[in-house]
Order: sequence, then C-alpha cells, then structure tokens
Amino acid sequence: MIGMLSKPKIPPTYQIKITLLGTKPPIWRRLEVPSSIQLCCLHEIIQVSMGWSDTHMHQFSKEKKRWGMASFDEFNEPGLLDEKEVKLSQVLKAKGQSMIYEYDFGDDWRHKVLLEDILPAFRELTCAVCQAGSRNCPPEDVGGAHGYAMFLESLKDPENEDFEDIMGWYDDGFDPTAFDLKELNKLLLEMQLPLPHLD
Repeated sequence: MIGMLSKPKIPPTYQIKITLLGTKPPIWRRLEVPSSIQLCCLHEIIQVSMGWSDTHMHQFSKEKKRWGMASFDEFNEPGLLDEKEVKLSQVLKAKGQSMIYEYDFGDDWRHKVLLEDILPAFRELTCAVCQAGSRNCPPEDVGGAHGYAMFLESLKDPENEDFEDIMGWYDDGFDPTAFDLKELNKLLLEMQLPLPHLD
C-alpha cells in the first residue's frame, strides 16, 4: 500500500569456519554471523570464539588487500584499510572464499576464515552463534605454532627440563582438548554487537 514503509532487508547469514593454522590437531570454530557485520566486529567475535585476550595487534588480509585498525598501524605501512569501513560480505562474497586473520605479529597466529555456506535469514542475528568447535586456544605469548608444539610436548613429560619453567609461567593449568560450546555461546550472546543492515 502507498505510504507504508517497507521492512528493512535482513542480511543473509554466513556460516564460517575459523581454523588456527599450524596447529595439530587443528583448533577451529564454526560460527554463524550476519553477512553485514563490519570486520572490526568480526575481529571481536574471533577473539572471543578462539579464546584470545585481544592484547596484540591484528589484521585481515585477502589477496593483496589488508584491513585493520588504521589509527593504530604501528609500522605505518601503506595500504592498510580501515576495518570499520568494510563489511564481511564485501570481502567474502561466495561459498568457498576465504581470508586470513592474523593476530599477534610476533607470534604470527594466522587463522583461515572460510565461508562455508550462505544461509537465508529468517530473522536478524543480534550476536554470533557457534555451532561447533575443537580444542582449546593456545596461551598468549607462547611463541606461535612452533612454540605451542614445544609447550604441548613439555606438558606431556614432567621430566622435561622445561616443564617447571612452563608450569611456573602458566600456572592456571592447561587442557589442550578443552572446548565448552555452551559457555562460548553464552559469551557471544553477552557481546550483542551492533549489526548493520545491508545497504
């Protein structure tokens, strides 16, 4: 009818798989997120989903493009685009496409973000939802994938010369197999990220 406002368009839901590269067995999470979220919001979702503490720099990259916190580019590198200015749907447009999310440039934790499926949205998501995942996030500053592998080997062998140092450095106890889907979804629900509609 003339004069009636049209309902805002609900963005499709993206099913993405985030895999921490270089870890064996692999550490991964499968998430459903609105396709319209900005990369800055996706960064926050990845941090919570994987279990990182967001204490280091990060960036997204695909082919020759890079997105990150332009105002905090400590290396002042040319070509870093503002992650607040681009939506996920503008980077990953079709099933099978992927990009890299890098966290902590010293340890060089690289995550593959794969668009597994594009789902019709019957309602707008107000938060990300984790469908599945495997294994615990490595400790911060453990030395990247190589350092983490050495860390795990030391945990297996109390006679290892590095065992006491590792236990003293990471004294909260560590279970590399731990993953709590229910608790993660509780944390994601509490985030309530702003999720804009598609243009």
